[in-house]
Amino acid sequence: MNAPGRILQIALLSLPALLGAGCEGIKYMAAVMAPPEKVKPLYNLPADKKILVFVDDIRHPLTYEAVKTDLAQRVGRLLVQHKMAKEVITPDKLLDLASSMQSFNQMPIPDVGSKLGAELVLYIEVDHFSLRESNDSPLWLGRFVTRVKIVDSKIGRIWPEDRPNGFPVPPVETPATANFNESFGAVLATKLAEDMAVRVVNLFREHEKPNPYFD
Repeated sequence: MNAPGRILQIALLSLPALLGAGCEGIKYMAAVMAPPEKVKPLYNLPADKKILVFVDDIRHPLTYEAVKTDLAQRVGRLLVQHKMAKEVITPDKLLDLASSMQSFNQMPIPDVGSKLGAELVLYIEVDHFSLRESNDSPLWLGRFVTRVKIVDSKIGRIWPEDRPNGFPVPPVETPATANFNESFGAVLATKLAEDMAVRVVNLFREHEKPNPYFD
């Protein structure tokens, strides 16, 4: 028997074992060795613009207000890090404007951007934020749900064109964790903001799809 024939025979003899107990191992190796999948941006942010990151909870008010500023800061830093904006307006300027105007919540988003000198507003609306099911529960279960849209300070919403309420960001959820220390809530909120910031910014930049075996 020639060499190719022997190789084929060995492969055929090994096939039952590979398809049996070792099947999952083969899948794992294939997934691990596969090149990372590239994900294209849903919208290309012009890198020469001054941007305001506006995190709003007007429809679903938060009891943990600090997460809004944390998320805005993290998104802003990522935009600068990846050279996706000429300048990002700091969240404290938005807070100053909000506290100085009684009618702030009635202001159109483009007007908020104009007031602060932003050319574009990356508007992030909070749909849901929770750290646990009830305040007296020691079981922490974080969940963060948002929608985003890009608003031009002169002409209004420019993305997404077909979704006036914004594009849904993949939700961030954390596994259930038992912890009797109340300070764990702040740790969990930071983790939710960190992960949400990455998911928001990744909508607007090419990135590698996370490998589920290492995520």
